[in-house]
Amino acid sequence: MLNKYFLSFVLVTTVFISFDTFSESHQVHSSSTGAPGPGACTSCHGGSAINSGPGSTSISIVGDPTGYVPGQTYQIQVSVSNNGRSKFGFALSADNGSGSNRGSLADGGNSAVQVLNNYATHTSSGLSGTDSKSWTFNWTAPATAQGTVRFLAYGNASNSSNSDNGDLIYSATKTFAPATTGIADVTALGNVEVYPNPVKDKFNLSIQLKKDGIVKAELVNRNGIKVQQLFSESFETGANLIPVQLPEGLSKGIYYLLLQQNGQSTVKTIFVQ
Repeated sequence: MLNKYFLSFVLVTTVFISFDTFSESHQVHSSSTGAPGPGACTSCHGGSAINSGPGSTSISIVGDPTGYVPGQTYQIQVSVSNNGRSKFGFALSADNGSGSNRGSLADGGNSAVQVLNNYATHTSSGLSGTDSKSWTFNWTAPATAQGTVRFLAYGNASNSSNSDNGDLIYSATKTFAPATTGIADVTALGNVEVYPNPVKDKFNLSIQLKKDGIVKAELVNRNGIKVQQLFSESFETGANLIPVQLPEGLSKGIYYLLLQQNGQSTVKTIFVQ
């Protein structure tokens, strides 16, 4: 039952997130300390053991980068699926595997996501889906490499019964280690600028490349779904100014420009008018 309690995380300096109705805001409360355990969600959502249903929760990093670069921002996507369900929720933390936060989470302009007490979670407008629901938001890596980061998420596939029983809870983890190549290699894309921004139908992409190679550009919407590949071309080291045409009929709103070269990626936010 999503509209009474969603889930609780039991981590070092943990919180549990509860809400009384779908339309009301979350209220975050302190809880006990300790390591994550199966009771973290089922204590509020009865009926089934965690991960016992036919569905799943998954975590992905847009662009599938090989490792994180300190200070860079990445898009994280959490998906919850369960056939026959139409309301979903989630909460995700980024830590060192023992409950200490790593990096910072942000909604990335997505009104279906909010960040509370270092957790990314859904909003009241981000619940409905047919058999599944996905949320995309941002995570910024620590300013210095701090070892492997663990993303821990719990997803709820609600039965919409307005009771505490019958919800199905699924957990997922994903680890993200520091990039193993040198900083010069990881930041091969160099300085990236998009202008004008906001954009109407076209924009200029300025890239200061540190290495020759093929650069691929994709336009991604706020749900992490690829709208279109804009180009995939070979460029030389140094300054490159690339005129980019947006797809015809593109709706106004927030999009992400995903740039990839030599297995590394950079994301820029663009605003389409």
